[in-house]
Amino acid sequence: MRTFEIPAPYLRILDQLQKEAKHGQSDMGHEAQRCAVYAEETLDAFGKELTTTKDIDPTTFRSKVLNPVLQRQLHGVPSHYTPAVCRAIARGDGPVTIETATIFYLANDPISPTMIPSYRRNCIYIPEVRWHLGILMGTGALGNPKQYILIRENQDEIMGELRSEKPWTGSGVPPFNYVEVETIHCERIAPFFKQELERVVGHLSDCIYGR
Repeated sequence: MRTFEIPAPYLRILDQLQKEAKHGQSDMGHEAQRCAVYAEETLDAFGKELTTTKDIDPTTFRSKVLNPVLQRQLHGVPSHYTPAVCRAIARGDGPVTIETATIFYLANDPISPTMIPSYRRNCIYIPEVRWHLGILMGTGALGNPKQYILIRENQDEIMGELRSEKPWTGSGVPPFNYVEVETIHCERIAPFFKQELERVVGHLSDCIYGR
């Protein structure tokens, strides 16, 4: 056994991946299995990175394995679906180039505290992050396929509304739209987003958890 000190932002990613891998042991659904395989392969790659990197300094260490995952989450892009990642990097349906990939992955330091507002806002677009958040908050349970399917169904609603929205022209991080607020309440993760929800004015329709 060996002990490593790493930057704190990586701990959330590692916990999410570990829980996705464990969830796949009980949930035999296609998406759960696909995410579990990705999680296991990523964890293996990170373990190899740790054991082959000399003199890890937690203040300067940047993981070649986990940094790309954080960058995608910073942009609200799931890691498990290649076409979505390619569209995000290319900013459309064009080809992914060295330039677009460099801008996407290296423009910001993903473990900087200044990125926290963007992470909080954009994690709504990643079902695995919302699922993990529910597990941490005790509103979800590992191996529960019903909840997992609900989150996937909500994701379709979120992305459908996003495609019909006009681009945000205001300053700062944009507020949640109606569908996003409804999803947050439906998945019972509202306490985490208390400060963001206080920016939203309106009334929610009834949403029965576990529909």
